[in-house]
Amino acid sequence: MIANTGTWPKRNPSVSYRLRGWLSIAGTILLTSTCVADIIVDFDDTGNVIYAMCISMAVFHCTVKHVILHANKEKMFQILKFLKDPIFTSHGPLNIYIVKKMRFCSFVRRLLMLSTWGTASLIIISPLFDISSRMLSAPFPVDMQEKPVYLYLLVWFMQVFGTSLTAWIIPAYDGLIVYLMGIAAAQLQILREKILHSADDFRERNTFRDFDRLVNKKLRHCVIHHIAIERRQKQKNFYFKTPVTSPNFGRSVFFFIAVVIELTNFCIPGNEIILQSEKIRDACYMSEWTNCGPSVRRTLFIIMERSKRPLRLTAAKFVVLSLSSLLS
Repeated sequence: MIANTGTWPKRNPSVSYRLRGWLSIAGTILLTSTCVADIIVDFDDTGNVIYAMCISMAVFHCTVKHVILHANKEKMFQILKFLKDPIFTSHGPLNIYIVKKMRFCSFVRRLLMLSTWGTASLIIISPLFDISSRMLSAPFPVDMQEKPVYLYLLVWFMQVFGTSLTAWIIPAYDGLIVYLMGIAAAQLQILREKILHSADDFRERNTFRDFDRLVNKKLRHCVIHHIAIERRQKQKNFYFKTPVTSPNFGRSVFFFIAVVIELTNFCIPGNEIILQSEKIRDACYMSEWTNCGPSVRRTLFIIMERSKRPLRLTAAKFVVLSLSSLLS
């Protein structure tokens, strides 16, 4: 979806791809600028100012996400490359956790798409209810009543383009991050299951030394897996270095629903990452460490120490993305 607008970072983009990207950016910036200009010109009209702020903040939201993604494109390339690493993919039957999480993330993304597209559709078709007054989809600093028809249509098409682009980009960018957060939560679930059942395959070993050696070898892989998850999670934080600048008020119910869904879109996976990372320490306690030797216990202790601080995603390193933050 992002590549269709030309705003997805590429190492060697073609000229046509760059032009498409610059056209998309210009459309969002132009719509934001006209809304801000309308706020300045018509500041006494409270209702119009609120509506203009809603539109401008939503469109500016896209621009911010685009800048963040391109400023950190190398980190994004590294994340996508590491996701193909066998340490994240070779889990056998445990991959079912990833499948389930991806299904849930897909459902949330579709819900966000419906809300943003529904809101954009209402904004776009609103002038059709009052054609005679030359009503526009979004606030504009110039009264189009006395202007030529072609100029009115030009402005209207500009607003339709900017609004449609915003409705297309927001769920695409947010869906990408939600998928990455979902993968992190699923990897933590897989790690927990591996720790819990680390000794299951070696119960029938005849000697204690063989049992201890094999279990410790399996747990070392769990340590490597845990470190890899933490590193990838820290890389994802670049997306949240600036606050989530979604509009928090709106003139229509659909606009409000879109905002709530977008915030929930981040907070639910963020809360899942916290819960799953906390369960890693519990998994060490619940494993059969009493039947193992010092080397296995030492490996389990290393994992427990790394799990004392749950993995968290924050907005601007200020607000933790969790259900408690959403409800408050």
